[in-house]
Amino acid sequence: MPESIEALQHGHRMVGFRSSLTGSLIPLEFTVGGEVRHVVLPTTMSGSCPRACASSSTG
Repeated sequence: MPESIEALQHGHRMVGFRSSLTGSLIPLEFTVGGEVRHVVLPTTMSGSCPRACASSSTG
């Protein structure tokens, strides 16, 4: 379990969802000390949300 947002960037991955508007990955969003921080990690798979959710049986 990572102890900080910075620790996420070392060896962790995310499922990447792409914006249907821009095609770019939607970052993870964290609020730390009242400040919103966005992080994009290496992805294990990516796609638009409806397609990715349907194909992975999660949506």
